[in-house]
Amino acid sequence: MKPTPLPPIPTPLAQRWQQFRLRTLPVFVFALVCLAVGLLWRQVVIPASVVGEVETVTSIVASVQAGSIGGLAVDRFALVTKGQELGQVIIARPEVLQTALAAIQADLESAGVRLESSEWNRAQSFEQMQLGLLNARILLAIAQPGLIEAELEFKRDQDLASGGKSVISAAQLDLTRAKRDRLKAEVTHRTTVIEAYEKALQKLQASQVSNASTGIARQIAADRARFEAELKPVALIAPFDGVVTRVLKRSGDTVTAGEEILTITSTNPTRIIGYVPSPAQVIPKVGDTVEIRTRSARRQTQKGEVVQVGAQYEFFDTTLISPNMTLKARALTFHVSLPPNLKVLPGEIVDLALRPAR
Repeated sequence: MKPTPLPPIPTPLAQRWQQFRLRTLPVFVFALVCLAVGLLWRQVVIPASVVGEVETVTSIVASVQAGSIGGLAVDRFALVTKGQELGQVIIARPEVLQTALAAIQADLESAGVRLESSEWNRAQSFEQMQLGLLNARILLAIAQPGLIEAELEFKRDQDLASGGKSVISAAQLDLTRAKRDRLKAEVTHRTTVIEAYEKALQKLQASQVSNASTGIARQIAADRARFEAELKPVALIAPFDGVVTRVLKRSGDTVTAGEEILTITSTNPTRIIGYVPSPAQVIPKVGDTVEIRTRSARRQTQKGEVVQVGAQYEFFDTTLISPNMTLKARALTFHVSLPPNLKVLPGEIVDLALRPAR
């Protein structure tokens, strides 16, 4: 006779919960944490080896010819706009102009000897008047840059004296004021002389002169136009909107052709330069999506697109990856479009995550 099976002993609910906590719950929590870490790594964490730098667009403002700076209207960190005049470079030198003027006068005298005395007497006043006008204009052009420099020097000394700084005394301020007033009076006088010459020439133009004297007058006019073109200061123009980041020359300094005077940095970056160190795990392609993440306190995350890819590995600064790295390595460079909503500055370092297009 078989024994009657006994009913199972009921397990208390507390006992079951304890077994679940000890056996099943740790495995479940571990799997959930692994899943969360994987999702965060894929969507948030960006490999530190793929970095980018917001491109810095700079322009060097230089003089096309040798000369001296007559006036510089901007200083470092000044905001400039495209087409704004930043200063002037005075090309002509007074001693060169005086030599050229003497040569013109010698040519005029030698040509006058070849003319008949009666014809020379008739044309002499007209030609001498043209020569005098040219001389007055050259002297005015020589005096104007000096007046500009004197104005700037007086303003500088006046600002230092009004600020209570002991480097500028009252006597020195009076000297710079007297120099400015003297040059201003000279410029006014030269301008008056030029106006008088022009009025006198208008009256003499009605008189008839010979073909030979007319040729001399045309030669003088051509020389005058050439020298007036050389007398005009060369304006320094801002190529785009930006900030003056370097000032290497000041008013009154001499410059050579092509020498740097100012450096302007654009305030509107348009792309990011990315670096994939060698050996590259992923080769970027045009059209790939790039997740851009800033390193600032307020993290920004935007998406850009690969617009260009370099054709070779190039040396790049490894400190972009980590400040502790000092050696240079090779990397494949590529350009990423800059999202309009991403607020970054030129030269800022950002992290990049490549999302290859499917």
